[in-house]
Amino acid sequence: MIRFFRNSVLERSVKSNIFLLFFSNCIIELFSFLLPYEEDWTVFKNVKISKKDIILDIGAHWGESAISFSKYYDNKIFCFEPNPFIFKKLENKTKNLNVKLFKYGIGKQGSNKIFVPCFFNYHLSLWASGNLRQLKNRISKYTFLDAKKIKYKKIVCLFNQPPKIKEKVAIIKIDVEGQEYQVIKKINDIINKDKPLLFIEYNEDSFEKTYNYLITRKYHSFIYFNNKLNKKNLKEIIENSRLSEKRTLNVIFRKY
Repeated sequence: MIRFFRNSVLERSVKSNIFLLFFSNCIIELFSFLLPYEEDWTVFKNVKISKKDIILDIGAHWGESAISFSKYYDNKIFCFEPNPFIFKKLENKTKNLNVKLFKYGIGKQGSNKIFVPCFFNYHLSLWASGNLRQLKNRISKYTFLDAKKIKYKKIVCLFNQPPKIKEKVAIIKIDVEGQEYQVIKKINDIINKDKPLLFIEYNEDSFEKTYNYLITRKYHSFIYFNNKLNKKNLKEIIENSRLSEKRTLNVIFRKY
């Protein structure tokens, strides 16, 4: 339901004002039962997996993806979220879902700092990133705000290797603000063993490496629109990202 407000005058107004941007995230949290708000998430209506399979949600935020997955599957979802402030929300939002929560991100083991744009003392955590330059570029690309005038806060987060998972992993969603390629390398064993469908948010800073890495492993890339999967190569995906003004783009990778 929420996705029908995308590409509207209302969405443009929200993305032009930092208060409205913060307020809109609060609204989405409040009406989370209306998720998903991105059309390409509806691809999972047509993706069948075994009841014993596991779903990985890497970059879980406060649970938007877990809630969306739960609309389509009863499977266990492993959620990874390194931001300690957002993790508390994740615990609350998913307490009635079939999830296992991990208070760390997938990456090089240890602690690292991420940057979060702030509105007074409130975090706009949807835009958090480990690279301040990339974060400012992303805000400029996907909103109408002046990224240079926004205040940013550093948060210390934990990162670790993925856990050992005996069950088959059928779906992996990755949204880690430019660190997608690093995550892909860390979960390479899972990819080789289980050949899961990968649902990855496009990020211009890392996507080409991610794309090439997966294509060499016999994956095919798709964009979901008009209620169907449309096969796209790297050049076409980059072009679609440019046409999707101020909107994020999710790319589906799967093996036949």
